[in-house]
Amino acid sequence: MSYNIYRIINSYNFYYIKVNPFLIQISNIETDQLKPHYREANIVEYTQELASDFKNIAKKLVLVYNIDIQSPEEFNKAAGDKIYLDHDMYETILYNLCSNALKHTWNGHITIRLYLDYKDNKKIVLEVSDTG
Repeated sequence: MSYNIYRIINSYNFYYIKVNPFLIQISNIETDQLKPHYREANIVEYTQELASDFKNIAKKLVLVYNIDIQSPEEFNKAAGDKIYLDHDMYETILYNLCSNALKHTWNGHITIRLYLDYKDNKKIVLEVSDTG
């Protein structure tokens, strides 16, 4: 039992090393001290890559962890235009949402969704939901 707890705590080392600097960055975003630097992005692959960082932690915490993203072909075809985003800001936002979901979900599931919302002029939606 204590070995499993040690492994879970050890897995959080990654979590705190990656997330804490981003929490400071969020504060800078909110106070307009950090300006975006937009670059073309494959948002589907980038979201998949970032969200996967939390998969092992969720597994060790015995949480169901789902990443629900439209296939790149469908997403890019539906989006139509090139997608530009600030990679650092997007990473900050996604890490913050996922870390909060992990922190507050003791059992159940966490789902990360990326989809196009056609109701509002093809808006890209990133959604993190949990049972916590």
